[in-house]
Amino acid sequence: MEQVTNSNDGSLYQELHSTDTLTMSLEGAAQLLGISKSAAYSLTSDKNDDGSSVIPGLFKLGGRWLVSKQTLKKFLEGNA
Repeated sequence: MEQVTNSNDGSLYQELHSTDTLTMSLEGAAQLLGISKSAAYSLTSDKNDDGSSVIPGLFKLGGRWLVSKQTLKKFLEGNA
């Protein structure tokens, strides 16, 4: 997998595998998925046939969109 970096957060790939937190920002997940931030935000309202988000592990807490790192990691590894 190509390593994606963010100048503010270091390596997003390392953040995904870190056990420090259970979630990551929607912006970080977008970079790992290879989509723009605006595309990620537009996908927040899209659902799969089973009602789940098209972005794996996406949920809203307060006014902030977050992504479960465990769910995203499984998806990226092809185990979701």
